[in-house]
Amino acid sequence: MNAKRHTKMIIGGVYRHPDQNITEFKNQFEVVLDTLPSQSLPCIIADDTNIDLLKCGSHSNTAQYVDNLMVNNFIPTVLMQTRITKSSATLIDHMYYYVGDCKTRDMLVRSGNFLTDISNHLPNFTVLIKALKTNTSTSKSTHFF
Repeated sequence: MNAKRHTKMIIGGVYRHPDQNITEFKNQFEVVLDTLPSQSLPCIIADDTNIDLLKCGSHSNTAQYVDNLMVNNFIPTVLMQTRITKSSATLIDHMYYYVGDCKTRDMLVRSGNFLTDISNHLPNFTVLIKALKTNTSTSKSTHFF
């Protein structure tokens, strides 16, 4: 008989208006990010910050934004463009995952974008898949978390 397992998790959504100052947003967001690891819980942040991660190598505010996420152990899960127009392609909708105290678990992170013409943004997703050990040492089963 399988016991149902529950895991606490922090899930957050963040939006930054395109006209908001990036430095001001980055500083306010840093305060929140600094508190999340102390919770020791896995965390997923989904955001539409209108900060193009593709400019990380050429735009200092973008690089600082990404550096702050990485320093706090938040890993970006969506790495493909999320807004595509006839004249541009940007990565402005993000998802980040922080493993929390789940470091010893076998956790797979899968993510991507849905292709749709409903919006000028591609909806993105992140799925956590937990591998469970079965009674035999050679087989594993997975289920969604």
